[in-house]
Amino acid sequence: MPIKSYIAHPQDGHYEDMVNEIAQFNKCDVIPSENRDIAIVVTDTITDQEDKELQDKIYTIKSLKMLSLVSGFETE
Repeated sequence: MPIKSYIAHPQDGHYEDMVNEIAQFNKCDVIPSENRDIAIVVTDTITDQEDKELQDKIYTIKSLKMLSLVSGFETE
């Protein structure tokens, strides 16, 4: 099971849009920051293919400026 955490940076003025859009995805949790500058995104998928598909979906979000991988590991 790939489990990854990211820091998500929004486009200027689109923090709420970014958080709401990412929160719509299954196997994905969003933790907003108190200052609303960034959000933490944690994904937990079953296969590498599912992980890749989820990551591709997240990258299509227009309100997302940058997604930085912080940590990733796989469990069996």
